[in-house]
Amino acid sequence: MIVLERKRQPKYTSPNVQRAHVKKALPFAASDAGLYAHRVRFVEMITILGKSHLAVSCWCDMTLLVSKRKKTRLMDAAPPDRPICATCEGRAIGKDGGKINGIDVRYMPHVQANT
Repeated sequence: MIVLERKRQPKYTSPNVQRAHVKKALPFAASDAGLYAHRVRFVEMITILGKSHLAVSCWCDMTLLVSKRKKTRLMDAAPPDRPICATCEGRAIGKDGGKINGIDVRYMPHVQANT
């Protein structure tokens, strides 16, 4: 399990939609419809008119849905039969300043200037 960041809430939400931040999750996600495994960045439990699903946001800005109909799996380790998304892997490693093949990498999202 990894500790997740808190996602910024949208400016407008419908009164019929409730969002709850998930604090911990497994580090990898893969959809049965996709080709890659992704690194998890944020997870939200979204309830719309009494029906719930998970929205898993990845480091590459892909969002995967987990529900009875959407067959996305959260996993402890990367699956051996799928490649890992390079954008997710690079950003997840570079978040805290890490190394890929012995080279220092850094990831700093764009900081919006105060206007």
